[in-house]
Amino acid sequence: MWWAVAAVAGPLDRPDANEMEGYRCRYRPVAIERGADLKDRELLDLPPGPPEIEAPLELAALPTDADLRRAARGRGNHTLPAVATLATGGIPALLGCSVREPTFQDDFTVGCRRLAPCELVIQVEDEGHKVAWSSQVGPVLHPITSASEALGLVALLDHSVFVPLTEGERRAWDADAPSYLSVVPQVPWVEIEQHTEGWLVRAPRRALCGGCRDVVRRAWWVANDGRSCQLDEAPVVLARDRDGPCAEGADPRSAP
Repeated sequence: MWWAVAAVAGPLDRPDANEMEGYRCRYRPVAIERGADLKDRELLDLPPGPPEIEAPLELAALPTDADLRRAARGRGNHTLPAVATLATGGIPALLGCSVREPTFQDDFTVGCRRLAPCELVIQVEDEGHKVAWSSQVGPVLHPITSASEALGLVALLDHSVFVPLTEGERRAWDADAPSYLSVVPQVPWVEIEQHTEGWLVRAPRRALCGGCRDVVRRAWWVANDGRSCQLDEAPVVLARDRDGPCAEGADPRSAP
C-alpha cells in the first residue's frame, strides 16, 4: 500500500513543510492500529451511534450501493467505498488487481495474509486514469477545491478510511456497531478545516488487517495542488472493539 513506500515516494507527494501551517507529516503512515491510548476518555458499555460528520460535505453526487456493486463486475476488481467518490464527482473508484506476487513497490494492494497487487482506476471529468503510484493520484485530481474532494483524496490513498455514506454502508455499520464500545466524551468522526494552502482532514480509520478493529481518528494534510500526507498528530479512539486484542484489559502488543 502507499504507506509501504513512504520512504521512497514520500518527497514526491508530500506538501512543502512551509505550506503546512505548523503541521508535520509522519515519516511512516499508520498501517495497523495497535491500541491507541484513550487518554482522558472513557468507555461505555453501549454501542456507538451513527458517525458524526462535522464538515460541509457535498453529498449530492454520491453513487448508490447498486452503482458500487456494478462497478466491481469483472475478475479482480474491488470497488472502494462511497467516501472515495467524493474526489471523483460520485463515480466509483476501483482497484484492479492481478495475480502476480506483490513487491515493496506496489502502493495499492488488497488482502491480508495473501496480498494481491493492484492499480487504482479512477474517472475524472469523463477521462479514465490507471494509477500505479500514490504520488500520481494528487496530480490527476488537481486542484483540490472543496472539503469533500480533500476527504475523497484521503480515502483513495488510505483504504482503511471508514466513513459509511450510502444506505447500505450505514446499514452494515448499524449491524456491526454492537461489537464495539462507545467512547465518551464524543467527538466528531470527520472534521475538515480549510487553510490558505490546503485542507486539514481528520477522519476515522478501521484497520482492514490485524486483530485491532478500533475505529480511530487520524489526521491528514491535503494541499490545494493534490499533494498529501498523514500527519504526526495524536490519534483519537472513536469506538473500541469489544472483544479484540485492543479491548479494555488486553495487551495491544498481542495484535497480529
